[in-house]
Amino acid sequence: MRRSAMSMRHRQRFSRPLLAGLMLMVLLGGVLGVGLWQRVGDPTRTPHNTLAGLRALPEDQLLYPGVVVLGRFGGDPYRSWGSGLNARSGTYVGANAPKEQVLAFYDTELQRLGWKNGPNRGGLSTEMAVRYWDRDDLMLKVGILYNDQPDARLPQGATAYATAYTLELSYVSTASSASVP
Repeated sequence: MRRSAMSMRHRQRFSRPLLAGLMLMVLLGGVLGVGLWQRVGDPTRTPHNTLAGLRALPEDQLLYPGVVVLGRFGGDPYRSWGSGLNARSGTYVGANAPKEQVLAFYDTELQRLGWKNGPNRGGLSTEMAVRYWDRDDLMLKVGILYNDQPDARLPQGATAYATAYTLELSYVSTASSASVP
């Protein structure tokens, strides 16, 4: 009986500082986390930095005449310890027109809507040609796809068209656009 009372006092003597230290660590972690969130910011506080916000913009629906929509992609923004991805909305499209006509269509229409040609930011391995346009804090990309043979990375039916491409609209914050080469 005496031994258990001693070991109980011994445990209490060590558990209180341990518990206090643990609580201090949780509090400090919360303060740092809130500070980081405030520094990076809530990614959805910009109205069109959401998938729904981007899809509501007319440019998200700007498609070459007579195309077939092969699929949609996109997502809401996320943040993870100071890094993350902004919202984006995209469409896979099949057109029975040469790629030059498709790109000329976007050059004309986007300039009419106030977009400027953007710097080349590179493309995906499935894209043979890529063109970018910028306006305010938005970026629009048209990526002409290699579609001469089946590829599991492309939407089903992409090989049936003279030109298959992606139309991708993204929010680009000032901080993230500064890091683009």
